[in-house]
Amino acid sequence: VEGLARADQDKIILLALDLAAIEGDGTSGQPTGLMNITGLTLLSPNGTAFTDGGQPLVFNDVLAFEETVAAANADVATCGFMFTPEVRRQLKATPKYAVTSGGTTVAVAEMIWPDSAKDPLGLEQGPLGYKAGVTNQLPKNGTHSGVTGAVLHAGIFGDWSQLILADWGVVEVVYDPYTQAGAGAIVLTMRSLHDVAVRHIAAFAASVQIAVS
Repeated sequence: VEGLARADQDKIILLALDLAAIEGDGTSGQPTGLMNITGLTLLSPNGTAFTDGGQPLVFNDVLAFEETVAAANADVATCGFMFTPEVRRQLKATPKYAVTSGGTTVAVAEMIWPDSAKDPLGLEQGPLGYKAGVTNQLPKNGTHSGVTGAVLHAGIFGDWSQLILADWGVVEVVYDPYTQAGAGAIVLTMRSLHDVAVRHIAAFAASVQIAVS
């Protein structure tokens, strides 16, 4: 039971660090996360617009992620994609291209995100053969001119070895048997000190305009 409680406590800290590394706004003691660092290249999808103006990713957009990072000499083995679960679902249902004859689809190539088993870290072999993962910590509420109803999600591709997570010291645990003494409960407060830095921001490309149906 103690081990389970410790694991739950660690997960809370790791989720907070994950959110700060991705979306931290740099205010009130929060690190500046990857999505808010000056110089991050933002790409716009080119898929067929939904009725409210949003656009999903197409295969050419995925190629643009790779091309952008490669042009910055950062296309290396530690590159990978990160999307929301909703965008993953969309990419697994979207073919790279369709073969048509007389205006009718006669064959469909493999999907942009092929089916594959997860590795021990929960990552899959995603688009273009790169490692890919999903998270609910990426923004799902983007805005874009002309878009009124589509939910716009974010996605990132890049060399994740360039994202530095620093910490100082151990996790501090404050044991408080008094605040909830009347209920026979103990209050534990945990504190840890961290920061986030990106060595080479051109090693990443992102989109905040991915429309999901």
